[in-house]
Amino acid sequence: MFLGWSESGINEPWQAITVSGLSLWVFSLCLGKYIFQIDLLAFFVIGLQTIWLGCWLLPGELQKLIMKIAANLTNAQNQNFVLLSLALFPYLVLMVALTNSLHRANKANLVIFGDQLNV
Repeated sequence: MFLGWSESGINEPWQAITVSGLSLWVFSLCLGKYIFQIDLLAFFVIGLQTIWLGCWLLPGELQKLIMKIAANLTNAQNQNFVLLSLALFPYLVLMVALTNSLHRANKANLVIFGDQLNV
């Protein structure tokens, strides 16, 4: 899957997002059956790649408009890391929810690792 993702990531971002979605599905099945930290790490990294690809799909004008609105709302015109943190906050909330669901499933080893990833 990685080869398919790397090939299509530059030329066809939609196709790369589809490959990332398939990878997330496969690793979510693995998380349901097994208790491997590498599966949770892969889930985390593939999710970040998907967000990055989603940003690539936005037209340049829309990206600039979003950056301008976010900069005005946060009063952080020269601090891009603040804008990046705003973009990644919903992803962090989803990862905390995933870690919470692992906690309810009594997968303590993954919960500790998930908490460390989220921090």
